[in-house]
Amino acid sequence: EDATGHQTQGTFGQVIGDSVACDLSRYFRWTEVYKGDSLRLLAAPYDSISITPLEKDSNGRNIRVLIFRSSAARGDTFEILVGGSMRKAIVRPGGGWIRSTYFDPTISDSGLTISGRGWGHGGGMCQMGAIGRARSGQLYVDILKFYYPGAVLRRLDDPEALLAGFSDEP
Repeated sequence: EDATGHQTQGTFGQVIGDSVACDLSRYFRWTEVYKGDSLRLLAAPYDSISITPLEKDSNGRNIRVLIFRSSAARGDTFEILVGGSMRKAIVRPGGGWIRSTYFDPTISDSGLTISGRGWGHGGGMCQMGAIGRARSGQLYVDILKFYYPGAVLRRLDDPEALLAGFSDEP
């Protein structure tokens, strides 16, 4: 079990579906806490920082965020960031980028807390869910059909199949 009481080993072989496999993943819901040195590092070279979501998509992912930094010596600065640049600008206390654009920041007297979901680009496939499905016996074709309904799988070594459905017409 992990710190939240979720079973972390031996479960994926018995489950099918994201509601279980993804929920059990430590990446499904996560929290990063910035205080002391980690908060100073995130704000550097300024003294303070705030992160404000400006626009979210229909699923709740941040499309644009405002990062405001302030210091008595340097004055104020702000950036409006999108997508990958947003993730790169918010470095996790343990290192690396913030895991996803699906997050909510909260500022308190003790520091900055960022709570989020997922890890990646938001393309729609939960890797832990896909692993759970594979370990439950689903074939890759069925897993891909689940995550990408309507997509057509084609062999890369078959030029006719690759061109099927494409046209030179604008």
